[in-house]
Order: sequence, then structure tokens, then C-alpha cells
Amino acid sequence: MAVAAATGGTMVSESRSQPRRVGHPQPRPSSPASSPLASPGPIPRSVDTTLLMWPAVVCNPGAPCGGGPTVVYDMRSRRQVGKYVPNISEGDYQPLLVQTGRWLVYVDNGTAAIRDDLAGNPRVLDKTTPFFPIKLPKGSQLVAGTDAGLLIWPRNGVLALWNPGGALRPLPYAPLWGHGVDASARLVAYGTGCAADVTSARAAYQANAGYEVCRMLRVFDVVSGTVRSFLAPSGTAGWVPGEFNLVRAIAPGDSMIAAYAATRPLGQGRVRLFVMRLTTGTHRPVQVPSSAAHLFARTAWSAHGSWLFYQGPGGHLWAYQVTSGKVTASGTACCQFTVMVAYPSGDSSVHGSRAGAHR
Repeated sequence: MAVAAATGGTMVSESRSQPRRVGHPQPRPSSPASSPLASPGPIPRSVDTTLLMWPAVVCNPGAPCGGGPTVVYDMRSRRQVGKYVPNISEGDYQPLLVQTGRWLVYVDNGTAAIRDDLAGNPRVLDKTTPFFPIKLPKGSQLVAGTDAGLLIWPRNGVLALWNPGGALRPLPYAPLWGHGVDASARLVAYGTGCAADVTSARAAYQANAGYEVCRMLRVFDVVSGTVRSFLAPSGTAGWVPGEFNLVRAIAPGDSMIAAYAATRPLGQGRVRLFVMRLTTGTHRPVQVPSSAAHLFARTAWSAHGSWLFYQGPGGHLWAYQVTSGKVTASGTACCQFTVMVAYPSGDSSVHGSRAGAHR
């Protein structure tokens, strides 16, 4: 289990093991902004993905949890397949929820797990389970499991990799917890050169909400030591990190990453979504069509990684196929939730040990 272990900027640097310092590269001209799409077609059934949008709620000791319903949208049938009010808690701990294989692991006055189709009752993972034997360094907090060890946040320190019995290995460019974007088994994405901002009292959404704006987005390969660095797209104020375990930014297979950048003027809490390739082809951020949104909008990739789900106009669910540039939409409300996760549509009753490398 995961908790058990634990448009137009350009890629400006790539390094191994010890990253070299980056100067002040000049960004390339922005790609032209896409015109709003008036009526895109429906999301294809062949996307074969179910999207679960889950609002976290506050659970007070001795009292029942409250909050809105979970939305489960099956793109194969193009219908909402059910609602459920889980006792997922929101508090001063992370991760709130981890997806591992066909299971969701979350906090519910303890640690619980439920099938990703929300069928059946949650299983309680108590303190005596053999899946929780590792004692973390004093004062540290688990972020995720990777192929190179546990990603942890030491008290008053920077994010680091750690194997039991070994020394902490700080990540390149000394990122902080609040600057995290996402982590897969092999990649860790985070912002650097960040500064705090806050929405103004006159903003239409999330007045006086604090957030970070980062000059550079880093994607660190924990196995090879390579760092890919993306300058914030020209015309934006900087990347807005969504924090670890809340946003599915890295596509399955580690081929692409999606990230929001703040639009000007600052203080309005407005962002726009960009996609970057992490393997072959261009590494320039590509603006996702009609992706303007308010802060804290969530994203998710389809089960097979070819479609990106995001908040489109009217607060509805839109989907973007990066390889073709095709845009589709649904009338389902999206994406101002605490957690969004995607998994294959169809029979979820077979839940083998298909957990990934996040262990």
C-alpha cells in the first residue's frame, strides 16, 4: 500500500545527479491562445474511464462526518453511476487519499480502504497491521513511496528521499512541501523560485485564499537523477503547485505532466492549464483549450493516460487528448473537489494485487 511505505515557456535545463545552476533564460514566444470552443462533442465512450470526485470533510472526534456527496461518473455509459458520502477526513496530515491498484486508502478516524467503485464497506486498517512497520525519522512526514525510497518531509527541512537505515537525500533545488505538484513511482514534480500570494477581498472566488506562485517547475527522476525544468509560460505569473496527493498531474507511464499557471493580474485567483511532454518531442508547455479556472481546480488523467480531465467553461468536466488536440466535454459538474481519481470503467469486482510501484 502506498501509505504503507510510507504557452510558451521552455525546458531550460537537464542535469544528472547534481543539478547545475540555471541562469535566467529568456522564454520563447507564447503559443497563441486557443479560442473558446462553443460546443465540443461528448467524451468518447472509448476513453473507458470512471472518474471519482471526492470532497473531503472535517471529522470531529466523537461526531459524525458531514459534507457533500461523492460524484462517480462513468464515461463508458456517460452517466453518473452513484453517490456516496464517505468519511474521508481533512486535517493537518497527508496524504488524504492514496490510489493503489483498485483500492482507495484514506483517513477516517484512522486508516481505511475501499474499492475504487465504492462498492462494499470500507476495510479498517488498524495499528496492528503488518503493513505499517516502518518508523520514519523523528519529526518527518511521509509524502509518497518511490522506486528510490520514501519521499519524506523532515521537520524544518526540504523534501528528501530516504531508505530505512540510510541518510536523507535532499531533492535538487531544495523544494518545500507546499511547493509539491505530484509524485509517481519514478518522478517527483515540484515548483522552485516560489513566492506566496493571496486572493484579494474583491476576488470573485476564494477571497483571501493563500497560494504559491513558482517561477520554475521541476520534474526529478529519482532513478536516473535527471531534472527537467520548465520556466513558467510567458504571460503568466508562475506555476501554481497543487500539493502532493491532491492532484493527478503526472500521466500514467510518466510521459506527460499537466500543471496550472496563475494568470494576471495576481490576486484574482485565476489559473490556466498547460501540458508538457516528458519523453520525446517538444518540451514546451502547451496551453489546454478553454482551461481557465479558479484556484484549486483538480485534474486527472484517463486510466490509460491519453486524455486529460479538467474544469472547462461553466464548471463542467472537459477532456483533452494531447496527441490529437481533440477536446470533448460532459455536462457533469467538475472539478472543485478535494481529490479526483480515475480508473478503468467496467467490472471493478476483480481487485487483485495490481498495486503499482507506490508501495
